Amino acid sequence: MSDYGKLSDQEMREEAVKCLCLLSRDNDVLFAFARQGEVPYFDEKGLKQDLPEEIASEIKNVEKEKGVKIYVALKTVFIKESDPMETYAFLCISDYAEDLPYNIRSISPGVYAVESYVFNKTIPGWSELGTVIVQSDGFRLVRIR
Repeated sequence: MSDYGKLSDQEMREEAVKCLCLLSRDNDVLFAFARQGEVPYFDEKGLKQDLPEEIASEIKNVEKEKGVKIYVALKTVFIKESDPMETYAFLCISDYAEDLPYNIRSISPGVYAVESYVFNKTIPGWSELGTVIVQSDGFRLVRIR
């Protein structure tokens, strides 16, 4: 792998596994992603749940359109002007080698800045690539910012 240029799908998957290993100690989650490519899904309380079909479909669309490898989906509900806003942070790996140092950064024990695509289900036009802050105890994973 060079320092610049496009990553192959296999290289992106290997990087995703490395990042997932930092966030989870749940062997079922790790093996399911590493072996079958199953994206783990955590609800707003940080609990592992089955990935809803609608979100699985959106993940495939985002991977194709944005050229990223998604390795975790986190649901978050925000309140904006008294209305709930449903979002999903798709933690992802960019297909550019030069982005590798920015995929995941430790801020403090159990707290990470992670590259993601945030899908805004309530207002799809507000969906965007960026960085989210997540907290993990090794089994539960939540977006905190």
